[in-house]
Amino acid sequence: MEATSIRSVGHLRTSVAKQRVGIAAVVLLLFAGLFSSGIRARPVEPVKLTLCQLLSDPGRYNHDMVEITAYVEHDFENFTMPMEGCPSQQGFGMGLWLEYGGTQKSQTKYCCTNDIGADRNEPLVVEGITCNLVADATFEQFQRLLQQRGPRAVTATVVGRFFAGERMSLNHKVSFWGGYGHMGVFSMVAIERVLAVQPATFRSPDAKPASLSTAPLPPIDPQTVEP
Repeated sequence: MEATSIRSVGHLRTSVAKQRVGIAAVVLLLFAGLFSSGIRARPVEPVKLTLCQLLSDPGRYNHDMVEITAYVEHDFENFTMPMEGCPSQQGFGMGLWLEYGGTQKSQTKYCCTNDIGADRNEPLVVEGITCNLVADATFEQFQRLLQQRGPRAVTATVVGRFFAGERMSLNHKVSFWGGYGHMGVFSMVAIERVLAVQPATFRSPDAKPASLSTAPLPPIDPQTVEP
């Protein structure tokens, strides 16, 4: 009987210990839930922006999925959404560099990287983020219009991952965001999907810039993270 009592007490102690561990786990999960509810997650849906809005505050949208409708150029050392005259632009002043997600290359020659030749073996990875590509009929049309011989242009709506790059300075005077594209002086969008595309006339460098949207920056969603 005494041995049985000892075993019973031991079993009781084990049961109590297990209950305490279970309670502690529940408490930790509750605290984790409360803590995570205070952390604002990045939006799943792309943020719709004008090009001027995006380049006016690159750090705010770094690594976000964005949707932009704009004029697109493709030429030697040029695969961009050019932007001129945006009063609050924080880039080098030449617009937004573009790249394809997935394995597709843009066939753009530029310094100091050439995105030409055979497709990649793996999807594009930028700053540790994998960028995919929906290569549907709209994308194929986008690519076909831009890959014809000579300077080409389209107007397109694209969805892609935005990379602001880093704050840089020129001669300690001009501050801008950059790190991508020709000479590393651009922020970049890795295109993951083309929603719409129309042919456009390639503008010469001396052409008058297109009129810019003066729409204010969209309000910050309380459920999103500011970089």
